[in-house]
Amino acid sequence: MFSNDITDKITGNRYEFSFLVTKYKDGNAWVLYNWLDTQNVKIDDSYHPIYQILESNQVTFPPFEIEDDFSEFEFLLEHKFIVSNQDETRNIVQEKYKETNSNKKLNLILMVVNEACNFDCVYCYEDHSQKQKMGEYDKLLLKQFIEKHSLQELGIDYFGGEPLLNSDFLLSFNKMMIELSNERNINFTSSITTNGYLLTKELFERLINVRINNYQITLDGLKEDHNKLRPLKNGKGTFDTIYSNLKTIAQLPESVHFSITIRINFNTLTATDEKRNEFLNLLSQDFGGDSRFSIHAHSIGNWKGEEDKEGVYMKENVAQELNQKYDNEVQSFGFNSFKIINYAYKESSSCFADKSNSFVIFPAELSPDRKILKVQKCNIALKNPLNTTGYISENGDMIFNSNWHHWVKGTPFKKQGCQNCFFVLNCYGSSCPLNTLLTGEVTCPIEKTKEIELVKDILNFIENN
Repeated sequence: MFSNDITDKITGNRYEFSFLVTKYKDGNAWVLYNWLDTQNVKIDDSYHPIYQILESNQVTFPPFEIEDDFSEFEFLLEHKFIVSNQDETRNIVQEKYKETNSNKKLNLILMVVNEACNFDCVYCYEDHSQKQKMGEYDKLLLKQFIEKHSLQELGIDYFGGEPLLNSDFLLSFNKMMIELSNERNINFTSSITTNGYLLTKELFERLINVRINNYQITLDGLKEDHNKLRPLKNGKGTFDTIYSNLKTIAQLPESVHFSITIRINFNTLTATDEKRNEFLNLLSQDFGGDSRFSIHAHSIGNWKGEEDKEGVYMKENVAQELNQKYDNEVQSFGFNSFKIINYAYKESSSCFADKSNSFVIFPAELSPDRKILKVQKCNIALKNPLNTTGYISENGDMIFNSNWHHWVKGTPFKKQGCQNCFFVLNCYGSSCPLNTLLTGEVTCPIEKTKEIELVKDILNFIENN
């Protein structure tokens, strides 16, 4: 019999699969995967009602029982595999979106050295002459701003430029945030995107001690290719130093908890079949089997928007094919793919620039005697005047300007197609608010064209972790 609390939802209704459920045939079995919460079901009994519903392509169906037992139907209903109306699913999506934009959450991307860097990467879009560093004044102003919020969650992400050029600030500010989060019972997390050149074991351990536990560090393939793409300002190579730092960190005991994503920016010259195999084999020897390391391979885009004279940037059709090859090979070498880890959870393809509680913050001044913190939404369109959405004033207040509405739309359904899209919880119609700003059109992430392949990869990840 049905549970009393859902009897009214079942009696007399017809049902359909939620649009968040992917359905596909795997051999002789049907697989149901729910993007809502990664719940999944495999049905290989051809007499099972769901099996027959799927085989006959029924859009709606009545409640079913198996030998006078409604428990399987009840399970699918309770876990939202099936709904009586798709508005049930849409309402869930709306609520999840509200949660991600809650004023109880705050995510700050801190440009602690503005755009200054010790590297001169070929494809970098940033202006490294912008070298203002955050210091004691900025630290106290940020603290004042944060204290004005009644928070449950606080995330601090360090970005640049190269944030480790201001490591003293990171250590001091995070220590302050730990104290504040303990006082106010805030769930505090912190991460950093760094080139890894300055990340010695000693500094790494100090950063871990102040809860900077999540790292993205770039190695652009084999030594020769990496050094051409990511040299120091003086032109010298950087691969050996970064790799040595990573190997030393990997030797820390398993009790030291951290997550390092090795980012690989590649093009057709650096990611031939032979080079991919050699590079992944090298990484496997030194970091394979260590779940603290994952890999994120990504084709080099023309982020500068310049003429491609050296063949550095990749055309989209070629990039898609190589991205897929790299993803498959990363997993075959025993690494977790950063992309697949993210796809298994919500917001994998949703940009923070759409969120009302996420800000990119720079040190700045209105005049020599009046300092503020400049606020943007996107960490790519740094020179686009529409990207600057306000500033944090001297008393810690956020002052918005008219650009704010260009970024924050307040809905997960940015276009009509989002209303029934399986990927909406991962994307929220915001895979690239910058592109929407520039073109006036909401574009879908390429991942949604590979629905079944993605589900298979996610289920494989879940099974093996």
